[in-house]
Amino acid sequence: MGVSGDFASLEQIKRRVQQAPIVIAQNVVRQGAPEITQLAKRAYDSGQTVYGDARPTGKGGKPLTLRRTGATAQTVQFVAIGTIMRCVLGTNYARYLIGKYGILPSGPKAALPYEWGKKLIDITAEQRV
Repeated sequence: MGVSGDFASLEQIKRRVQQAPIVIAQNVVRQGAPEITQLAKRAYDSGQTVYGDARPTGKGGKPLTLRRTGATAQTVQFVAIGTIMRCVLGTNYARYLIGKYGILPSGPKAALPYEWGKKLIDITAEQRV
Protein backbone atom coordinates (compact mmCIF):
# COMPACT_ATOMS: atom_id res chain seq x y z
CA MET A 1 0.00 0.00 0.00
CA GLY A 2 1.54 3.30 -1.10
CA VAL A 3 0.91 6.90 -0.26
CA SER A 4 -0.80 8.95 -2.90
CA GLY A 5 -1.35 12.66 -3.16
CA ASP A 6 0.22 15.87 -4.30
CA PHE A 7 3.54 16.19 -2.50
CA ALA A 8 4.33 19.45 -4.27
CA SER A 9 1.49 21.16 -2.41
CA LEU A 10 2.81 19.79 0.90
CA GLU A 11 6.21 21.29 0.10
CA GLN A 12 4.55 24.65 -0.64
CA ILE A 13 2.72 24.54 2.67
CA LYS A 14 5.93 23.61 4.47
CA ARG A 15 7.82 26.54 2.90
CA ARG A 16 4.98 28.92 3.71
CA VAL A 17 4.92 27.85 7.36
CA GLN A 18 8.71 28.24 7.62
CA GLN A 19 8.61 31.72 6.09
CA ALA A 20 5.57 32.94 8.05
CA PRO A 21 7.50 34.54 10.96
CA ILE A 22 9.73 36.47 8.53
CA VAL A 23 6.81 37.68 6.43
CA ILE A 24 4.85 38.70 9.51
CA ALA A 25 7.88 40.53 10.95
CA GLN A 26 8.39 42.38 7.65
CA ASN A 27 4.73 43.40 7.55
CA VAL A 28 4.75 44.56 11.18
CA VAL A 29 7.90 46.62 10.65
CA ARG A 30 6.60 48.11 7.39
CA GLN A 31 3.27 49.10 8.95
CA GLY A 32 4.75 50.01 12.33
CA ALA A 33 7.49 52.40 11.19
CA PRO A 34 5.16 55.30 10.30
CA GLU A 35 3.06 54.67 13.42
CA ILE A 36 6.11 54.73 15.72
CA THR A 37 7.36 57.85 13.92
CA GLN A 38 4.10 59.61 14.76
CA LEU A 39 4.27 58.48 18.40
CA ALA A 40 7.85 59.78 18.67
CA LYS A 41 6.88 63.13 17.15
CA ARG A 42 3.88 63.39 19.45
CA ALA A 43 6.13 62.85 22.49
CA TYR A 44 8.61 65.42 21.17
CA ASP A 45 5.85 68.00 20.69
CA SER A 46 4.37 67.31 24.14
CA GLY A 47 7.49 68.46 25.95
CA GLN A 48 7.92 65.07 27.62
CA THR A 49 10.22 62.11 27.19
CA VAL A 50 8.95 59.14 25.19
CA TYR A 51 8.14 57.52 28.55
CA GLY A 52 5.87 60.41 29.58
CA ASP A 53 8.27 61.96 32.09
CA ALA A 54 8.77 65.72 32.21
CA ARG A 55 11.87 66.99 30.45
CA PRO A 56 14.48 68.80 32.54
CA THR A 57 13.94 72.53 32.71
CA GLY A 58 16.31 75.02 31.14
CA LYS A 59 18.15 77.91 32.69
CA GLY A 60 15.79 80.05 34.67
CA GLY A 61 13.43 77.11 35.29
CA LYS A 62 11.57 77.45 31.99
CA PRO A 63 10.45 74.28 30.17
CA LEU A 64 12.53 73.42 27.11
CA THR A 65 10.87 73.15 23.72
CA LEU A 66 13.96 71.76 21.94
CA ARG A 67 12.87 73.74 18.88
CA ARG A 68 15.50 76.24 17.91
CA THR A 69 15.09 75.41 14.20
CA GLY A 70 12.61 72.52 14.29
CA ALA A 71 14.94 70.39 12.17
CA THR A 72 15.18 67.47 14.58
CA ALA A 73 11.42 67.22 15.11
CA GLN A 74 10.82 67.29 11.37
CA THR A 75 13.48 64.79 10.33
CA VAL A 76 13.46 62.03 12.98
CA GLN A 77 11.68 59.05 11.47
CA PHE A 78 11.56 55.29 11.65
CA VAL A 79 12.06 53.24 8.49
CA ALA A 80 11.59 49.57 7.71
CA ILE A 81 14.57 47.58 6.45
CA GLY A 82 13.52 43.96 6.09
CA THR A 83 12.61 42.79 9.58
CA ILE A 84 14.39 45.69 11.30
CA MET A 85 12.90 49.05 12.25
CA ARG A 86 15.60 51.71 12.21
CA CYS A 87 15.49 55.30 13.38
CA VAL A 88 16.93 57.88 11.02
CA LEU A 89 18.27 60.94 12.80
CA GLY A 90 18.15 63.92 10.48
CA THR A 91 20.52 66.18 12.39
CA ASN A 92 24.01 65.68 13.78
CA TYR A 93 23.00 66.74 17.27
CA ALA A 94 19.85 64.58 17.56
CA ARG A 95 21.83 61.81 19.28
CA TYR A 96 22.58 64.17 22.17
CA LEU A 97 18.88 64.96 22.55
CA ILE A 98 18.15 61.24 22.89
CA GLY A 99 20.32 60.74 25.96
CA LYS A 100 19.80 64.09 27.63
CA TYR A 101 16.12 64.79 26.91
CA GLY A 102 14.66 61.38 26.11
CA ILE A 103 13.31 62.10 22.63
CA LEU A 104 13.80 58.37 21.85
CA PRO A 105 14.32 55.29 24.05
CA SER A 106 17.93 54.99 25.21
CA GLY A 107 20.19 53.36 27.73
CA PRO A 108 21.64 49.89 28.20
CA LYS A 109 18.23 48.39 28.96
CA ALA A 110 16.08 50.77 26.95
CA ALA A 111 12.58 49.46 27.25
CA LEU A 112 10.10 50.27 24.54
CA PRO A 113 7.56 52.83 25.74
CA TYR A 114 4.25 51.17 26.61
CA GLU A 115 2.27 52.96 23.89
CA TRP A 116 4.82 51.98 21.25
CA GLY A 117 4.78 48.32 22.28
CA LYS A 118 0.99 48.29 22.35
CA LYS A 119 0.86 49.69 18.81
CA LEU A 120 3.24 46.99 17.54
CA ILE A 121 1.27 44.27 19.34
CA ASP A 122 -1.94 45.52 17.71
CA ILE A 123 -0.32 45.52 14.27
CA THR A 124 1.04 42.00 14.86
CA ALA A 125 -2.39 40.74 15.92
CA GLU A 126 -3.86 41.93 12.61
CA GLN A 127 -1.38 39.90 10.54
CA ARG A 128 -2.40 36.89 8.51
CA VAL A 129 -0.15 34.57 6.57
